[in-house]
Order: sequence, then C-alpha cells, then structure tokens
Amino acid sequence: MESCSASKWTIDQVSDWLRSLELPQYRAKFEELGIDGGLLLQITENDLINDLQISIRLHRHKLLESLKKLKEEQPKNESEFSDSDCDWSSMLLKAIEGQCKYKVFEITHTGATIGRNSGSNNYVINESFVSRKHCEIKYNAGTNQFLIRDVGSTTGTFIMISKKQQLEQNFMFQMGLSEFRVTNIKYTPFGIPFEVTITGYEGPARDTEYILDKNGGTFGRDIENPITIPDDSQLSAKHGRIFFENNGFYVEDTGSTNKTWRRISPEGELSKEFPIYIDDFIKIGSTILQVTFPEECEDKENIALPTECKVCLVAEPNTLCYPCGHLFCSDCLKIITKCPTCSKEISDKVKVFK
Repeated sequence: MESCSASKWTIDQVSDWLRSLELPQYRAKFEELGIDGGLLLQITENDLINDLQISIRLHRHKLLESLKKLKEEQPKNESEFSDSDCDWSSMLLKAIEGQCKYKVFEITHTGATIGRNSGSNNYVINESFVSRKHCEIKYNAGTNQFLIRDVGSTTGTFIMISKKQQLEQNFMFQMGLSEFRVTNIKYTPFGIPFEVTITGYEGPARDTEYILDKNGGTFGRDIENPITIPDDSQLSAKHGRIFFENNGFYVEDTGSTNKTWRRISPEGELSKEFPIYIDDFIKIGSTILQVTFPEECEDKENIALPTECKVCLVAEPNTLCYPCGHLFCSDCLKIITKCPTCSKEISDKVKVFK
C-alpha cells in the first residue's frame, strides 16, 4: 500500500488503508464510489457524512486525522511540477541486462507488446525464458499513467521492490532463484491480520510452506534466517524480510545483491494492470528494463556504453546506480555516494550480470 504516494493509490490500496485503520466496514462504500488515491485526498467531512454515509463522529475524526497525515507525507516536490512536466508523451525502457542490453524501447500513447515472436510484438526479446507474447504496456489518459500487464507468460513479469510493499492474498515475489506466493492470511474478528502463510512457488523453495506471525522473519542463505534456503545460489546471506507494521504484513529487500521482485501474475494467467513509474525496473526473462524519460537517452536503438568503468578505467562496469541507472564497477562504487556521471545521490546499488 505504501509503495507509492497516496495520491497514486488504486481503489484496492484505499481499501487496504481503511482496513489498516480498523474501519473495514466502510470499504464497500468507498469501492462502490470508486474512491482512489486522488479522490481520497480531496475528501471533506461533508463528503464523509453525505456521500460515504459515515454517521459515527469518532470514525469521521479518525479518518480525517489520518487523511491529514497522508497529505503531510506527500512528496514535497510533487506540487513543484507543472501540468506539462507531468504529461507523458512517451516513455523509454532502457535494457540494462540481458540479450538486448543497451537497447532502448520507446513506448508512446498507442502502447506496445513485448515478447519472443517478431511477428506479433512491437518489441522482441529473443530468449528462451520469454514467451511468444509476454506482456503489454498501454497508456491510460484518464490517470496519465503507463500500465503494464502480463498476458499469460510462462516465466512471469516482475517489477523490482524498491520500497516495502504490503502483502495480500496471492501476492507473489522473488528472492534469488526462489519465488513465493502468499497462500493464506489469518485475520482477527476486527479484520487485522495476525498470521501469514508463504509457499514456495518456483525454484529451490518450491512447495515449501512457511508460517510467520507478527514477529515476521528474514529470508537468506545463512542458517540464522527463519526462512533459510542454502541451495539458492542467487540468494544473499540475508536477502529480504517480512514484517508486521501498521496492522499489515509487508515485504522488503534488505540490501541484497540480486534484489527482490514482485511477480505480477502466476504462470499462464493474465495479470491486473500495474502502473509503472520513472526509475522502476522491470524484469522479463533475464532482461532487466529501466523506465526513463525520453530525454535521458539520445539513441533509441542502441546505447554505446563503455566496456570499462569510468572511474578506474580498468574493471568491467557491473553495478548499476539507483535511481539514475549509470554503470560502474562494484569496487569503485563501494566508496561513492553520488553518481560520477550525473551527480545524483545513490540510494541503492544493483549488481548486473551478462
């Protein structure tokens, strides 16, 4: 629920917010009226009384106080952009890893499909782990958002989890080579979760069931983790964790090498549409794509990136600066806090592989 600012919440995320406030009885009315994040932040007490029919004054007070906090937590620079700054005429997907590494795909308002078959897709990723028609991206003019949807691929479409994400039934995520699925959440009579069941979906943890209470637990190769998977070669010693906060269970990465990814649908199933934002990372097969603005890439076909680190001029660039996406060697980045190319603050470092 907190993976993006409240103004961008979906109707489902607003419902989760109501549940976190222990007011799940109002979810149906909010859903009926189509209250998403944008509408939520405009709600007044009169709206709560007349439109949402909340007659209990203390409940209205609780909602309004929480709304006040949500407004205060909105990114400070969100209001600094003009309408023209926020209008997407197109976006770019820059391949930073995989067989089409250094290529850039431009997505306009007409949308695009991505897959292995050249005859039925706008953009082709020619590798065995990519389905003939893997996923599609379209533009929603009403919300001014680009949306991605898996169209029934075998190996899945993934979005990197850069911030904590709230777990819900059937939520899927990947750590290392292991994929997991939330197969059950137990709730109190007041609608507050107190136990979550995670089941291995693919990889070394396949078919293994893990039950976590409000104490949560970490995932990793080391035996000190409550969820230990020593046979997963791509899993970090301490890779990620599940924890309980604000009346919900959340998953987040804990600084792993290969990061934690959300799988947006099970094998062969059509997914929901997921909004994608600047600096998001999308994984299709072994290809990782970074979402960027058009002006950030001059050549929309190929980017001739150097074969050596720009800092030491010797080692191969194998680590990506997040969020700017520039590459350097891992040794040089150990002592760097700002990108040498664009001077942006480095909030994370992502290891990439050929």
